[in-house]
Amino acid sequence: MALGLGVSALLTARADEPPSLEELLRQEPVKASGEVAVSTASRVSQSSLLAPSVTHVVTRQDIVRLGLRRLGDVLQLLPGLYLRQDRLFTTVGVRGIGRPGDLNSRLLFLLDGMRLNENMYDAGQIDEDFLIDVSLIERVEYAPGPGAALYGNNAFLGVVNIVTQKLDQLAGPQLLVGAGLGESRRARVSMGQREDNGLGWLLTASHWDQARTPPTRLDAMANSPAARALNWDLATRLGGQLQWGGL
Repeated sequence: MALGLGVSALLTARADEPPSLEELLRQEPVKASGEVAVSTASRVSQSSLLAPSVTHVVTRQDIVRLGLRRLGDVLQLLPGLYLRQDRLFTTVGVRGIGRPGDLNSRLLFLLDGMRLNENMYDAGQIDEDFLIDVSLIERVEYAPGPGAALYGNNAFLGVVNIVTQKLDQLAGPQLLVGAGLGESRRARVSMGQREDNGLGWLLTASHWDQARTPPTRLDAMANSPAARALNWDLATRLGGQLQWGGL
């Protein structure tokens, strides 16, 4: 009995010790999951293991688990991306490259494979300026590095593809409400249906407002009653989707 307890205690102590260098060198490398299909690197849906370049993915499960409410919060999970906010525009930097004046024009944003950067300044809108609510996103794919051969000059620093949920996932009525710091409130209502003849449709509306935002300056003018009365922000979105066969 004493010998058995001694061997058990030795094995327990052995299990609690960190692995040695030889044990670490003998371990097999951890491969990325190939279950996630990505399309940003080649414009063709394929396993992430077969994609011609590295593609980082944030899934809907990650968004729900972490309670993310803005596209900017999702982008901060992707390696090499960082955000700068001046209360007027949110700028995305890539691996240390990025300045407030470029309006995200060196990063291409796609929605289900379609270009989102606007035509005048090539600006990429994110956060509350983004077209759809984050709760409708299925996954966000990020392919770092130049992608001009596939997408043009906007893909100088990388491509971000926002893939929305399928109509089957959004069928029926949905209502989401929430509140946060700074007296912020948000709500989304949607209704989707797929008919027997193959016709599918979706209508969605969302609203966000914030009664107060932290001031960027500490001087008396920024904290005056007149400035505080204008210290608010809101965003309202209305969208729809129509599917018929392969269209």
